[in-house]
Amino acid sequence: MDDLKQFHYEQRDCQMHRRKSIIPNILNNSWWTNGLTDWHLDKGQVSINEDEYGFSNLCVDNSSHIEQELRLRPNHIYFLMFDVKVIQYVCGLFGVTFHGKFKNCSSDLGLRRKSKNGDFETVIGNLETTEEWSQPRSLFVGCMDSASGDGQIRKMSLYDLTDIYGVGNEPSAADFYKVLPTLLDEEGICLNTREIFLVGTPRKKRMDNTLIHPIKKDVVQLFLDEMNKKAEMLDMTCTNFKNVIGFRAPEQTTTVNDYLKLGLYATGFNELLKVWGKRKHEVLIFGPHSRKLTIETSVRNLDLEDHYMVLGGKTGTRSSEILDVITLISNSYNEVYLAMVMGLDGKHNKQNCFSAVKELVDLARLVERNHSVSSLTLTNVEAGGIIKIPQGNPFFYTNQPIKMIYGMSEKKKIDPSSIVKVMNAVILLENFKDLSQNVTLIESDIVGGTGPKLIVGDVISLLDILHLSMLSSSNIAAKVIARVVGQKLMGLH
Repeated sequence: MDDLKQFHYEQRDCQMHRRKSIIPNILNNSWWTNGLTDWHLDKGQVSINEDEYGFSNLCVDNSSHIEQELRLRPNHIYFLMFDVKVIQYVCGLFGVTFHGKFKNCSSDLGLRRKSKNGDFETVIGNLETTEEWSQPRSLFVGCMDSASGDGQIRKMSLYDLTDIYGVGNEPSAADFYKVLPTLLDEEGICLNTREIFLVGTPRKKRMDNTLIHPIKKDVVQLFLDEMNKKAEMLDMTCTNFKNVIGFRAPEQTTTVNDYLKLGLYATGFNELLKVWGKRKHEVLIFGPHSRKLTIETSVRNLDLEDHYMVLGGKTGTRSSEILDVITLISNSYNEVYLAMVMGLDGKHNKQNCFSAVKELVDLARLVERNHSVSSLTLTNVEAGGIIKIPQGNPFFYTNQPIKMIYGMSEKKKIDPSSIVKVMNAVILLENFKDLSQNVTLIESDIVGGTGPKLIVGDVISLLDILHLSMLSSSNIAAKVIARVVGQKLMGLH
């Protein structure tokens, strides 16, 4: 009750001093106290629910979002703040998307994961407008990028820092956030002159559950961050990516258990299944050196295919002799399995990894028939495991523990090698629905290692880039994917 009284006192004082100390919230009805007034429903269905603290929450799910037209001033810096809670998460963005670019950061802000501790998290960020903001632009609020899941958004505010502090004097998002009063209102904030210029003084310790929207940084690093966020979302607790290609790096690890979680999730992308299922693919390259390349899958073994149908997968190599493979296998009863072996000694015969896959499927079938396999182990393998692909959409099982039929050292941490490119493919497919668009290779894309020769200036479709990454394990293709997706995450694409 004391807090409620204090709230009313602050609101009263704010009204009394509105002329000299109010800093207006540029958005209209962005705390949704008047329902969806001033907002247009752009996609899906949304609802407004009041929470236990009396705040109106915008409830969204499965790509539903609303829109409001904005008129921002070019070359100004704006401070955006809102609370978001993602209750269930599969993919996509829960937050906001501006239909306009900013000089310093992406046009997207929010969460691409489940909320920590099931609670609201505060997102803050400074947005520096470009010249294109001389025309009205749209703000979309809800879940975007073909999002799947459900969440809530509340208390959204947008303030013009350039108008408050002047050009060149705008504080950082973190510093401005620290001087905000604890109790705000939808119309704006009430600060006296002294409080406004206390920027940088640590008056409040409220940053524990606050996400500061990043300014521009290396786009490949941004993509790598996204890989690790996805691993966290999938509960891949022993996985840590240090590069996007699969080169050996300190502390870059995964486990069979973790990667089977990723593999199951990846089977939810039809485009990826189509690529995995191909034996060969013709890549069309345009540009100064137009040509065609025929690439073949590395997931092939005649002995294995005599007994089971290989539906695709991905191989990896470490030190030219240590092999990893994750494979989709179907038996004569149309049951589909996902099998993985890691750390197989391929010094004498690289096809031994597929013999180990066959052993895994054979063991799984024995287990399913209630045979004891406790005395049986995989030969020449560090770790292995196999699961059956469940019925229905694989995304339904995102937050469920996988059901291992048989595993050997499945939680042992091992360098993931080139199988990291499975995660690359997932991040690409979550961010680009149209893979027909072309990308031009630049100097920073060119790296050594596996894959056919590609050169600066080559123009290749994203679909062919995906084939190059999955079938021939092209390191250049992996770099291209990281760059292009990173640019989109940054708002540069």
